[in-house]
Amino acid sequence: MNNFKIKVINYIFWIVLLILSLYMTDLYLRLNFSYDGESYYKGAGHLLREDFWKAIFFIVAQQLLISTILFYLIFISVNGLMRKWIFKSLIIIWSLIIGLVLIYAGIKIYDLYNSDFSNKERIIEIVLTWIVRLTGFVIGYIFAINNVGLMLNRLKK
Repeated sequence: MNNFKIKVINYIFWIVLLILSLYMTDLYLRLNFSYDGESYYKGAGHLLREDFWKAIFFIVAQQLLISTILFYLIFISVNGLMRKWIFKSLIIIWSLIIGLVLIYAGIKIYDLYNSDFSNKERIIEIVLTWIVRLTGFVIGYIFAINNVGLMLNRLKK
């Protein structure tokens, strides 16, 4: 098979994997939380009140799978030099986002101890979501520079 066909199959494989991961996390949500996970649509922090560890697993699984696959697809869509430039640019943006999230968390944790603010689940959900998305960004980049999809094709031969 020529290189173009391999790349197309690689894209299709990862897009199908993305759709499957969306379906599986939605199924997990519906099967493990009351009212088909209705509280998730109010905010993922509400899931943490319902069942803390199942909600942690759900948030991590959903955000990690989706962000890893999406960033992998973005990074394999561009050549090596452009990939490095995009990675460096996104690192700056991610640094700002994580900095803002940590400032937000610090302010809200301060509020927890010094006022009547009591929504600690929301703080956990926001911080966890953004840290896991950053992890997915890094994993997606590592997959792309190591040509994980192309390596899977070579293993089949």
